[in-house]
Amino acid sequence: MPNRTFRDASGREWMVWDVVPHTTDRRDGADRQELAGSNDDGRVATRPTSPLPRAYAEGWLCFEHGSEKRRFAPVPQRWMELSDRELTRLLGRATDAGQREGRLDTAKMRALTLDESTGQRV
Repeated sequence: MPNRTFRDASGREWMVWDVVPHTTDRRDGADRQELAGSNDDGRVATRPTSPLPRAYAEGWLCFEHGSEKRRFAPVPQRWMELSDRELTRLLGRATDAGQREGRLDTAKMRALTLDESTGQRV
């Protein structure tokens, strides 16, 4: 999960990282499936569902500043190379992700941030 920090036009520091959902859901019980049609023998086929909108099926960028969290989909190619200005533009188009329990510890994420000048983790 590559991540980096940047400053928006007002000088606020944001952390951004890409999220790629798994193709299977560990909670694949009957309560987590939707009908996918019938087989020739009359059995009903099911497929796992996702709690996220279809727009996020291929992944998204997660932006975080303090308690504020936003999502932008789809993940732009080579997003790690975008300028702060370009990331700020995407941030402006991102949707509010709301609050969640068990969120990532941003202090730990910062420890994994890449040094932009060397490309190495700092």
